[in-house]
Amino acid sequence: MEAKNVFVDLVDHLVESRDVTGLKKMRDLNVNFIINSVTIKDISLIELNEYIDEAVVMLEDKKDAVDILSLPLRKLIDQP
Repeated sequence: MEAKNVFVDLVDHLVESRDVTGLKKMRDLNVNFIINSVTIKDISLIELNEYIDEAVVMLEDKKDAVDILSLPLRKLIDQP
């Protein structure tokens, strides 16, 4: 499995589990990757962090995980 898929699957799992704390930790990890110029093939960590930010806000607003998983930014991340 490619690293991109592992990261995206993990974020999706955290969304489905409504794990806001886990999402915030994932966001912090990604920020550290960005600061240290770590890259992952075929994924923008900045876009992934934006998706995590949106997911956190929506979960805190009691939105459904299905709505989060179908966000336009989430679909963009899936594109090659």
